[in-house]
Amino acid sequence: MSDIPPVSGVGCIFGPVPSRRLGRSLGIDLVPAKTCSYDCSYCQIGRTTAHTVERRRWCDPQDILRQLPERLGSVPDYITLSGAGEPTLYDGLGELIAGIKSLTDIPVAVITNGSLLWRADVRAELMGADLVAPSLDAGDAATFTAINRPVAELDFARMVRGLIEFRRQYDGKYWLEIFLRSGHRCRAGAGTLAIASAAGADPLHPPGRAHLLHGNRKSNYTAMTAAMPDHYVVLLKTMVMFLVMAIGWAARRRAYITTATTQVMSRLVVDIVFPCLVFTQLLRTVNPGSLRQAWYVPLLGVGVILLAALVAVILLAPLRRSAPLSSMVFLAALPNWIFLPLPIASALYGDMGVRDVLLVNVGAQLALWSLGVWILRGARPDIKSLRNLLKNPGLLATAGGILLAIWLPGARELQSLPQGVGGGGHFAAAVMVQTMAMLGELTIPLALLITGAQLGGLRAGRPHGAEALIGVTLVRLLAAPAATVACMRLLACLGLVVPDATRITIYLIACMPVAISASIMTDRYGGDNLLSARAVFLSTLCSILTVPAFYWLVRTGGF
Repeated sequence: MSDIPPVSGVGCIFGPVPSRRLGRSLGIDLVPAKTCSYDCSYCQIGRTTAHTVERRRWCDPQDILRQLPERLGSVPDYITLSGAGEPTLYDGLGELIAGIKSLTDIPVAVITNGSLLWRADVRAELMGADLVAPSLDAGDAATFTAINRPVAELDFARMVRGLIEFRRQYDGKYWLEIFLRSGHRCRAGAGTLAIASAAGADPLHPPGRAHLLHGNRKSNYTAMTAAMPDHYVVLLKTMVMFLVMAIGWAARRRAYITTATTQVMSRLVVDIVFPCLVFTQLLRTVNPGSLRQAWYVPLLGVGVILLAALVAVILLAPLRRSAPLSSMVFLAALPNWIFLPLPIASALYGDMGVRDVLLVNVGAQLALWSLGVWILRGARPDIKSLRNLLKNPGLLATAGGILLAIWLPGARELQSLPQGVGGGGHFAAAVMVQTMAMLGELTIPLALLITGAQLGGLRAGRPHGAEALIGVTLVRLLAAPAATVACMRLLACLGLVVPDATRITIYLIACMPVAISASIMTDRYGGDNLLSARAVFLSTLCSILTVPAFYWLVRTGGF
């Protein structure tokens, strides 16, 4: 007997029904009616009532599999997973497909809007299907938003990349359903066909009339960049970030940016710009459902730092004659958990990745001002340290963004409210929120420039303690990430499965170099300043290779 409470209409087996494409199709409805990641303007069954990208198990796959044999006597041509919602939102999809394949040789088809194919877990679960038929309704971002009306966590480039990446990995039949409506702009239609060509869908029978239209360079470029595999996306983002940091480094060396300027810019980012990013992103991405799903993410932030500290104590203890063990452990335990992983997580997982990084920040800040101070001082944190934690602008913005998103769910619409719409209060609120969003967009480029400038201002000093420096760098970039992967695998074996996007985001944070703020903390609490400066510089330099390599190993190894 299943312990999953049934949801009306979910797990329903219907048909067979006649289908022009599939013949006699035996359907299985996996999600509640009108639960979808899109709210398409043309949907024949009406407006979406549950607009979400949260994957859930609304029914037990075993319940469906117990009902299925008695329905196979109708001898359908396909068993089709579709229904009145988006089937890839069902997180028992892979288990169900495998179970169906164990019962019958009748091919399995999945009719999907394709919005979640950028997620590796969704792609993996679809690999057992015989036919996957995603939709493509637009050739550019504006048309995508107008027709499909996606949830805030989705964007056009990520959707396209998912269509193309899935084709790279999938050997079954792949039918791309293209929607062209009357009055559709020629430029958008050309972009749609360019993407369809890049996605490499199988031809339909009878053959369609679509042809690739050349001359739309913008759409062809979108298709080309979206086709980039995930590990190349990580490499691309890493290289871009290091180039921006190199510009900051050169500006500091050429005295375009002084020490005083760096300090002022750092305060600007930490006290104003970054809190604006945190507030507006959480306002966009948090709702009661996502909060229930991601409540544990701050705990993972604490866990990443605590685990790295334990690994450092074990591996760096033999080097205590080279440098103070407390400083070595502190530096190896403290990754750059915000400004370096944020653009990579955003590129891979969109607003969901950004939300996870910002929630990790909550736990990481708690660990920094408690465990971190304790490691450096060898004593409990003082009242001043705890007061600094409570007054942290980023944490205050986190609390404000989450509370407002839950208290006033409609507030997230303020970020896209057109001018002149709504009353005076709505307009003023939209101005305020959109101003904060614009300031928040400055966070990453400013933070990277400041990081480069801070590195450019470091003085290497005399070459002492080389063993400690190398040891800290190896633990921070290699041993701590490996331990994180091992612990996540152990949690999975115990039945505590972390969603793919969150797990990979945690891995990215775990493999980041020593945080720039480590130098400030060692100076304030009596650590080894020289070792700190050199560890920040060396680990940051090495991470240009280790971060993409680690991501590639995690992905290819199936971790």
